[in-house]
Amino acid sequence: MNRPVSRVSACSALLLLPLAAPVSAQAARQAPPFLAIEGVEIGLESSDARSTLVLRDGRIQAILPADEEPPPGALVVDGSNWIALPAFIDAYTTEGVETPEPVIDRDQPLDVRADVRIDMRLANRKGLQPAFDAHAVATLEEGRLDAYRESGFGLALQAPSGQLLSGDSVLVALRDAALRDRIVVPEAFAHAAFRASGDGYPSTLMGYIAQYRQFFLDAERHGLLLARSAAGQPGPRPPYDADLEAGFGLLAGGRTVLAEANGAKDIQRYMRCAAEMGFQLGIVGGRSAHEVVDLLLESRIPVIMTLDFGDEPDDPRPDDEEVDESDADTEEGEGEASGEETSTPDDAAEAGDGEEDGEDADESSEEDAEEAEDSDRFVYREPYSVRLERRVDWESRRDGALRLAEAGVPFALGTDDAGPADLLERVRGLVERGLPESTALAALTSEPARLLGVEGRVGRLVEGADATLVLWTANPLTDEDASTAWVFVDGYGWENPELGEDE
Repeated sequence: MNRPVSRVSACSALLLLPLAAPVSAQAARQAPPFLAIEGVEIGLESSDARSTLVLRDGRIQAILPADEEPPPGALVVDGSNWIALPAFIDAYTTEGVETPEPVIDRDQPLDVRADVRIDMRLANRKGLQPAFDAHAVATLEEGRLDAYRESGFGLALQAPSGQLLSGDSVLVALRDAALRDRIVVPEAFAHAAFRASGDGYPSTLMGYIAQYRQFFLDAERHGLLLARSAAGQPGPRPPYDADLEAGFGLLAGGRTVLAEANGAKDIQRYMRCAAEMGFQLGIVGGRSAHEVVDLLLESRIPVIMTLDFGDEPDDPRPDDEEVDESDADTEEGEGEASGEETSTPDDAAEAGDGEEDGEDADESSEEDAEEAEDSDRFVYREPYSVRLERRVDWESRRDGALRLAEAGVPFALGTDDAGPADLLERVRGLVERGLPESTALAALTSEPARLLGVEGRVGRLVEGADATLVLWTANPLTDEDASTAWVFVDGYGWENPELGEDE
């Protein structure tokens, strides 16, 4: 009996998809295909079990055993050479969002000729624009979009940055479509940093914290005035102030302020600010988050790590050899073991003791002295202990994600302003040094989905979830040669042009 399905090769079948690259505007408006990917390996757990992924109307309609008949009408594709994983989620990037500089003075200028009045109003908003929405300006260049998809990413959180309160980020799907069709979460997090552009106060850490304190007090009072006015109570009409309303919304709960903090002290400062001022806190960056792991466990503050370890310093330790740090400063004999020249002009003079007296000896002595003076014999080298400490500190930051995982602190991963391929390479390095593959995969998929409140839609391959997934040629967390064969976002497919038709 003939089966009512179309069975074709993987390459020829997927060439029929509406959004196979290049994508036309007309194709972008078409519905995603009804597709059955047969014999594909789902997940990274080593198993001989294979499944059939059924994608329809932008969702995962079913996950069937490989030996079960695909549904009638589906385009059947051979996926036996591929591994299916949820599309990665970039939990934080500043790419594609041009953050404006806040207007500092929000009141009429003071009349310097008049007496100071007790009711004078000053609205210094340097660094403060929580009402700014990234979804109004978010863009992605084609090269960045291709780089995302080549590295297996299907969604990205695009965030404003550079201000005390920069505004709200937006979670977007990484496919070819108008921005309004790609927005998944329009106002994801509010974003903060100990930074503010512009001249004048505040410009120091103490001033930044004072500015936060004043703003949230003003926001709290603004909310009270709005409530009194809505209830018909006497009093002046409250001003329209979108930033104060946004600030009051942060105090009301339900929204997280994602603060840029890499050092342990900055993380602690933000924790104290959140406790005093009353907003929910999240940390992005987290380079030294492992140093305050107990506080993070206790407070359950979400962490998004960007894996920015800083420039890698040279390792002064001999290869395959442990060094006793107590002998660190004498390890090289101050240049002897390192092979550096340690002779002095006096040595050069002594070398001429056997030469004849007189004019020839004097000329030889002068030449030797000049040669010693011109040579690079007195180059300063930092003590071994200093170089070793710098290297150990860098390794501690590099392995910070391992320490968080060991302590049971969940975290997500973001690129910040780096490339997605760079982030994936650093994740492979963490896995090589002991980070469990399941933890690494969760940090790129299910954990950011949970933090963003979309865990039922993305980050997992389950029936009913969005068809936002990637077909890989190998395990991307362990094999640097792994490539994306196809990326599906909302069911729309993108073929990796680097792969070639044989794949």
